[in-house]
Amino acid sequence: MHRTQILLEDEQYELLKKESVRTGKSIGELVRSAVDKQYSDADRRERLRQAFRDAAGAADLEDFDGLSGEEYVAKIRRQWTERVDRMWEQ
Repeated sequence: MHRTQILLEDEQYELLKKESVRTGKSIGELVRSAVDKQYSDADRRERLRQAFRDAAGAADLEDFDGLSGEEYVAKIRRQWTERVDRMWEQ
């Protein structure tokens, strides 16, 4: 583990103090957790995967091949999610 010093805005420090009291975690633990969440590769991949899922089939389209717009979007989302899942399994 490495020791470092950082400067925080007053509001940031107050937020961390309140969260520390609420959770019982030290300010250092909270900062390390925030760094892991923001910069870890695994978390970044999961956020990207979720963004793909959220974006899949987002268009509000009219009937296509006899499907209503809602059915079409559901079909595209399902296919896109499967494609993204396969991509991440490789």
